[in-house]
Amino acid sequence: MNRRENFIKAVNFEEPERVPVDCSTHCGIMKQKFEELAEYYGVKDPDYRENIVGMCSTMDERVWKHFPVDVRTVLMNAADSLVIEDLSPDIFRVSDYGFAMKRAPLYNEFYDEFAPLKDDTAATVASSKWWPDAYDPGRLRGLKDTVKAMYEETDFVLKLETPTPGLMETTQRMRGLEQWMMDMASDEAFVNAFLDRVVKMQKEFYTVVLEEIGEYIQVVEMADDFGMQTGLQISPEMYRKYFKPRHKEVWSLIHDLTDAKLYLHSCGAISELIPDWIEIGLDIIESLQPSAAGMGAEKLKKQFGGKIVLWGGLDEQYILPFGTPEEVDAEVKRIIEIFAPGGGYVFSPAHVIQPDQPLENIFAMWKAVEKYGKYPIGC
Repeated sequence: MNRRENFIKAVNFEEPERVPVDCSTHCGIMKQKFEELAEYYGVKDPDYRENIVGMCSTMDERVWKHFPVDVRTVLMNAADSLVIEDLSPDIFRVSDYGFAMKRAPLYNEFYDEFAPLKDDTAATVASSKWWPDAYDPGRLRGLKDTVKAMYEETDFVLKLETPTPGLMETTQRMRGLEQWMMDMASDEAFVNAFLDRVVKMQKEFYTVVLEEIGEYIQVVEMADDFGMQTGLQISPEMYRKYFKPRHKEVWSLIHDLTDAKLYLHSCGAISELIPDWIEIGLDIIESLQPSAAGMGAEKLKKQFGGKIVLWGGLDEQYILPFGTPEEVDAEVKRIIEIFAPGGGYVFSPAHVIQPDQPLENIFAMWKAVEKYGKYPIGC
């Protein structure tokens, strides 16, 4: 059974030969750590593609071949019209969306002071100059040939990285986090106008890219962080009022355009929303952040096993950066034994591997998943 066949069994809630493994995009590697791994393996000038916050979207196969990762990321190209403008030595603006970013040693940070829509109203938000053009010809140039070759010449699971940010991500970044939170509490007309425009943009992007490569991919990614360490950013009632019907609209379109499974990356304590997401068509939930409130592996498996694919779950806050290789081994074993029985599980770190995580712990993670991830689990 090849990688792709093994994965398809797992995400259809059957027990495959082994637990599928991912470590890409939102559960991938920061550029600094990837460069360190490249140096370790003697790879000069490693080839990778970095997104605006500093995570690797794609990575050099000369490094990647050393790890048991089944998934490879595919993504739209940058627009021909893309411009990166320096607003100061530390702050730059991206012409798509107008995001203002502050350069930082690890993640580049979204900078609210220059949020492009911070002064807009319900009457002006839809006509802003900052909305990106999904139909820019650069976005698809050469993409179909590349992805078709990956599909036909390899057995990797192909995951489409989110071509546009999620509803909460887009609104927070274009409006500014603090202002957006106040909007949701006090300006329903603006919130509806803003979110409706985001939905239009999302439908355009997913239509453009899935009509081009939807037949070749197995996973469609969306990212929308609704959680914090201790709970949700907003109440479940507010989610259901503003976001749920719009998620359903976009997700239904995606399911109409491709047979690929729909994957949502959402950090933090988000277990209260998982039943809503199952109801409106979500196939996969990631990252299963274990140190966040209510996100323990036993609870998630008991509540949602067999109803939605669980993807992730290896602690990024304590075990990988501060544990010993022996503790990493034990934790990988523990979560696989909880999540994997019956299928419906893909192993990965709960978030992006950070520069402070020792190489020996990363190597211990890969050894452990190969050791404990064979079916039948625990034998």
